Amino acid sequence: MRILLVTGRLASSQARRLARRAPKDIRVDVLVLDLPVAAMMTAEYVASKLRERGVRGYDLILVPGLMRGDASIVSEAVGVRVWKGPRSIGDLPAVLEAIAEGYTLSPDKPADEVVSEQLFKSMKRRLEEAEAKCMGLNVGNLCVPIRPPPLRIAAELPPSLPEERLASIAERLSSLGADIVVVGLGPEHGPEDAYRRVRMTAEALNKPVAIDSGKPECLAAGIDAGASMALSMHKGFAEKLEGYRDKAVFVVVPSAGRGVPQNPQRRLRLLSEVLEEAANHGFRQLIIDPVLLPPMQGLAESLEAYARASRKFRDLPIMMGIANVTELIDADSIGVNAVLTSIAAEMGVSVLLVTEDSWKARGSVAETRIASAMASSALILGSPPKDLGIDLLVVKEKRPRSIAEEWERPSRLLEIHEPLEAERLDPRGYVKIRLTGDLIEACLYKYGSTRPKLCVRGRHGLSLARALCREAGIRDPDHISYLAYEAAKAEIALALEKSYVQEEPLFTPVKLRLRKLGDLTGGGRQAYRKPVFSD
Repeated sequence: MRILLVTGRLASSQARRLARRAPKDIRVDVLVLDLPVAAMMTAEYVASKLRERGVRGYDLILVPGLMRGDASIVSEAVGVRVWKGPRSIGDLPAVLEAIAEGYTLSPDKPADEVVSEQLFKSMKRRLEEAEAKCMGLNVGNLCVPIRPPPLRIAAELPPSLPEERLASIAERLSSLGADIVVVGLGPEHGPEDAYRRVRMTAEALNKPVAIDSGKPECLAAGIDAGASMALSMHKGFAEKLEGYRDKAVFVVVPSAGRGVPQNPQRRLRLLSEVLEEAANHGFRQLIIDPVLLPPMQGLAESLEAYARASRKFRDLPIMMGIANVTELIDADSIGVNAVLTSIAAEMGVSVLLVTEDSWKARGSVAETRIASAMASSALILGSPPKDLGIDLLVVKEKRPRSIAEEWERPSRLLEIHEPLEAERLDPRGYVKIRLTGDLIEACLYKYGSTRPKLCVRGRHGLSLARALCREAGIRDPDHISYLAYEAAKAEIALALEKSYVQEEPLFTPVKLRLRKLGDLTGGGRQAYRKPVFSD
């Protein structure tokens, strides 16, 4: 297949370099039009330039994804099929691979968007087929498979949550992707608390509700209040809960009331004993949870226990509480949850128990929901969880989107390496910016006053800064640039669910953290001697 790639001057070198990496059986020629960037091109302009050059002999022409207008205009002008390419030239290799695999692109949508949509539709179709084939236990009206796909997300309401907030937080977790909402109870809670808290949660949701307690009487009260699943059955609980064996699904853990054995073999032996006890009392609806221990406190051995349990108890679904890792490592939860979900899916875990107890774990339910879709689809395909049309790349990116080209040399170059202060205070006043709920709020104050003269609220930082400047009559360039900068920071903080403090940085880059760590290799204590090689 011969493809003509149309691009602008600034992207031309990168376009030629990437075109040489085209898949086998695809030859890509690059045509550079006399405009610096693709965003300046229109369909009519491209059509006229290709007509002038008498372009022919190509099976396909890719015009820039940022070109304004419908590429059908270009196609009619040259008599060749014309599709929009990617918005960023860095996505060209992925688009060429998609073309080689038979993907149909679009004359009006950028190629990266079309490919992503098609990949996502394929993933959704696979997940829908997995749902239709699901066989296992029913938690309420929800099928929990013996082995994934699909994976289910159980999100826990912490015991410390006030009763008046149970319903609203349960609804939030449900909207973020929780299949089951778990009502957590602490040692201070009794059966009355269990009944009341489960009832309040169940009335707020149209999804299964579970109860989590270390007291069998609380588990029983929670089931009476409408819980479809009970966490957890320890050794000695089966006899006390025998009357509830057909009323809920029970999660069995390897515990006799003194914690969980760290040794995988002992843990499985105890798990077998609890299961045997449950079977003797007629329990049939069971999920096993070998229990995931925190990092540096048995995580590796826990994973071994899960792998062994998956092989030994092939007819029972498995639950994994990933919060023991996510909550107990000071690292961004997105990557931690994604990796744990993939490991869990590969081991045959069907239910992931997630909490958002700490500030740093906020968003874990949504993150794990996406990770579970990726892992389920990857299981079906037998491939790594990548290139699925959805991802968890929030801060980092898969490939650079910018054009790695030198700009034309400026007439004057000014380098700024130190903070540059404003030349003077703005006579209009000063501005305070904060996050309030899910909005950015910027307020103008007169000097010496504690009451704002004007406040503007919104979610889009640039629009908020523009509106404040226009309404308040702010004309000072230093102040305008400052407001735009801080409003952008606030918008990013809002999107990432981070706290925002005016004039403080949002991030500390890893490179700066590395400097703080210093050299711990011992290289500073003695000079390194290069090895001597002889012929």
